[in-house]
This record gives sequence, C-alpha cells and structure tokens, in this order.
Amino acid sequence: MKDGTKTRITDFVLGAVIAGVVIFANRGMDYSLSQRLCDGCFVAGGLLLGTGGLRFCKNQGAFDMITYGASTAFYTAFPAAQSMERRGEDFIAYRERKHRKDKPCADLVISGCAYLALALICLLIYYLR
Repeated sequence: MKDGTKTRITDFVLGAVIAGVVIFANRGMDYSLSQRLCDGCFVAGGLLLGTGGLRFCKNQGAFDMITYGASTAFYTAFPAAQSMERRGEDFIAYRERKHRKDKPCADLVISGCAYLALALICLLIYYLR
C-alpha cells in the first residue's frame, strides 16, 4: 500500500473515531440519529480541516520565527540540551532543516471536506424528514 493511500485511510479512520465519540457523547440527548450523525461528522470535519489548515500554515513558514525564538531561549537557558547539529545555527539554516521534514496537508483537508459533506447530507435528511 502506498504511503499516500495509507495516510488517507488513517485520516478517514481518525475522523470516524472522532465522529463516533461525538455520537456516543450525544446518546443521552433527545436527538434523532440523523442529527447526531450530522453533529459527529461536522465536528470530525472541522477538526480535520483545522488541523490541515494549521499544517499548511506550518509548511509555509508561518510559525518558524516563533519556534526559532522559543528554541533559542530554551537552549540559552539549558545549553547542555543542545545537539551538535543545532550549535551555531542561524535562522535560515534552522528553517531549511525544519522544512526538510514537512508533511503534506492535502489528505487532512480532503478527509475534512468529505466529513463536512457527510454532515451536510445528514443535515438535509434531518430537515427533509
């Protein structure tokens, strides 16, 4: 199985687990099944889309200066914790090293959109009933 397919399946399973937890948490309410499914799919879609959006921003470098500043402050206070790779590293080298490990965000966004589409379908079923 390819890594991309494995990641997509993992994201969809994670969304199903989140939706299942929300549906289970709403079991005591007087909601219909379509309303509980709508709530579960909406929460799963929102969390997956939010995580994908944050990963996209991270990949674009939005948090680089914050993490560089925090790590520099930490290693100034605790110099023994600093690795040899990090010693004498400026911001540009730090950014290049961090962006070698970027993970794609498209799988999270696609699965989040799928769960939001399922939530919309469940909402239509709820209102048309």
